[in-house]
Amino acid sequence: AVVYKQTNLPNLRVNSITQDSLGFIWCATPNGLCRNLGTSFQVFLSEKDNPASLPSSNIQSLMYSHPDIWIATSRGVASKNIYKNVFEMIIPNKIFNFTYYMSDMMMGKKMKERGNVHGI
Repeated sequence: AVVYKQTNLPNLRVNSITQDSLGFIWCATPNGLCRNLGTSFQVFLSEKDNPASLPSSNIQSLMYSHPDIWIATSRGVASKNIYKNVFEMIIPNKIFNFTYYMSDMMMGKKMKERGNVHGI
């Protein structure tokens, strides 16, 4: 993944914000995924032909479920473990309601953790 630091957000339009368990604030912008480091932002961008990067730099929505940040982009959904700089493509090139998808996915995960659902 292409990663760099800068003082300000790469775009003043913030589509979504979440906070991880380490206290970092993550911002979704049309020009990358940004992690607030206190005095600067670490910006993650899509890198062509790199499956370990974001599917797109146009970030539309975020959701956090320890230890992963779920990222909806204009070219699919990816997840990022907060302890690693690798993105995993979850749903490529699909148009869908991210909020409903994530709610369903999170409910399935919770039910599986409780032993109520298998194979999710």
